[in-house]
Amino acid sequence: MFVRVADAIARPRDAVALATWLHGFAGDELGIVIDTPTLVPIVLALHASLQAEGFVPGPVATLTDYPQNQFEVDQAVADLQGAGRLLGLLSVMSTGSVGGRMASALSRQERPWRLEALVNRNGRGATEIDLDEDSEQTGTGQAWIGLSRVANSYPSANACPLCRSSESARLVYIDPRSFEAMVLPEPKLLMPDVAHAVEARDLWSSYDAVRGVGVQCLPHPETRDLRAHRELLAVRCYPHSLFARASTPGDGSVRQPGGVFLDHVTQRARKVAAAHRNAEQVDPWDPALCSTLVVTQSDRDSPGFLEFLGALAEGLGRDPWQAAQIVVVPKPYTDIPAQPFTHPTAGGVLVVTVGTVTGSTMQQLLVGLHDVTEATIGGLVIHARPERPRDWAVLQNSYNRRLDALWLTYLPWRSPLDEEGSVLQRAPNPLSRLDAPADLAEAASRFLAMRLEITAPAAKDWVERTGRVESTNADPYAVFWGMELAPPNTTVDGEPVWSAMGRPVLRPGSRFGHRLRALTTYAAVGAAMQSARVRARQVGAPVWQQFELPAILRSYFDPLIIASLLRWLEPHEAWWGTRPEEAEAVMAEASARATEGDRKILLPELLLAAAQGKIPLAAHPWLRSEARLCRESWSTDTTDDPNGRWTADEVAPVLIGELLLDGPSD
Repeated sequence: MFVRVADAIARPRDAVALATWLHGFAGDELGIVIDTPTLVPIVLALHASLQAEGFVPGPVATLTDYPQNQFEVDQAVADLQGAGRLLGLLSVMSTGSVGGRMASALSRQERPWRLEALVNRNGRGATEIDLDEDSEQTGTGQAWIGLSRVANSYPSANACPLCRSSESARLVYIDPRSFEAMVLPEPKLLMPDVAHAVEARDLWSSYDAVRGVGVQCLPHPETRDLRAHRELLAVRCYPHSLFARASTPGDGSVRQPGGVFLDHVTQRARKVAAAHRNAEQVDPWDPALCSTLVVTQSDRDSPGFLEFLGALAEGLGRDPWQAAQIVVVPKPYTDIPAQPFTHPTAGGVLVVTVGTVTGSTMQQLLVGLHDVTEATIGGLVIHARPERPRDWAVLQNSYNRRLDALWLTYLPWRSPLDEEGSVLQRAPNPLSRLDAPADLAEAASRFLAMRLEITAPAAKDWVERTGRVESTNADPYAVFWGMELAPPNTTVDGEPVWSAMGRPVLRPGSRFGHRLRALTTYAAVGAAMQSARVRARQVGAPVWQQFELPAILRSYFDPLIIASLLRWLEPHEAWWGTRPEEAEAVMAEASARATEGDRKILLPELLLAAAQGKIPLAAHPWLRSEARLCRESWSTDTTDDPNGRWTADEVAPVLIGELLLDGPSD
């Protein structure tokens, strides 16, 4: 954060007003040292006030540049000869180094002195300035204005708490030459990338068929050491699971067989091959001509991997690779034996991996191959899922643009479940709410404990967490509020049957996939939103991107899609309209057209979004009213419709949402 005090002295009246803050210490022969010429108007205004009262102003010294050492400050203070008392005046104090040097220089003059700072950015606020304890102090120090909330330096708007607020979301860029505010255009309103959603629809449907998506889970063991900065992944895809020949989940519903996914592989491979053959370049690269494959041991050991290679070869328009043409590389991937490449094939080498996020495995394989062969090297990934296009472009560049992905999606690194956990940490104890019945308060306490378990799971391995009932107290598939959380009481073929594995699901005809379950919807919508972000970004332009919530809530009716959108939305990205009351109208419309079953997810998720600062304060009274009506209706509900009747466990997240909006109860 940059603070320019000069902007606070725009008129003579400003300097006069600021000078009054120093009258309490002023007097005859007051010597002043200032850290920047910007403060000269304040000094002149103070001198004018002293002369008007019959006092004689003292000498003034100015530090024209940022002092590099204590000697420079000592010299400036030594110039204040003849002054009866000394005043040090700082414009902005950040690290405190200049203030400390000035205090040290003033304290050695054996005269009364005081140190004043107009703005203090060190996090202490408007309070006494910490002075050097090693010197004999004869003076005091004080800051006028403290910026403790924004005392830290934030690398971007995404990290600054003020910029992330939905109430003050607009970031104003500063021209680095003039230090003036740059004029920003109106916000660029975004919708989830529909084209991306349709392009990846078959992929997410295939993942959903085999439950191949996890949340809050450990990375792949072979790349875990490279993820030390992030213990758990927000979303982890398991492309190895896509090779299964058939998949019938434990809930009894017939899902898409793995063989259909291989058909998708063949179709996507045809597009990749055609794109290279039709490329307008002198030497187009054709992956079909590569007669040697390089794969990792873990990929090769995956059931169905050889069938996948057959589908890939069919799509590329070539005969299947024989066993002698497939080089399997165990970890570490840079230690590739030279023997298989003693006679490099004319067609080159094709590196095939199941998935990539940062590209570390692909890069290690490339380095190892360069040490053993001079053949042309290309790469192919089934599902690449970096955070930004630049990450994928860098990996492509290392392969000399000879790298393709059958499916390319973008997924953010940030975790909405981490953000939920941070909000829940400040939730008051539901049992302390006096107007909540005991059974509802107990259900709310149970809900809170289970949600904390989901956001910070004790069992960090996804397969372990979903494969054993005793590994968790809550349904790991229940990614949204309002979904059933209780662990299963039945198993099929030794595997637990979690409630959220089978319901709720997307309504038929969704662009994101056919009847996707909640967790896969969460991933698919997050990818579509991230794609919209990266497509709208412009290099070197101050673009203000926000998602157009009125249009989104009028375009998507399914509660799973709306809940996913709210989860992946960041507070500063929320645009609810040009007037504060529009947010209430839009949410009321969405609630009115929702079924009672939809509202069991929609209302709690809206309350959570409001607690996270994603919904304007003007709309909070409507949410509180809906929550209160829900609780009061529950206590007198006598309907026989199981979809319409709310249970205590379904009202519990509504109560927690209320408490997060209202704060702790007395």
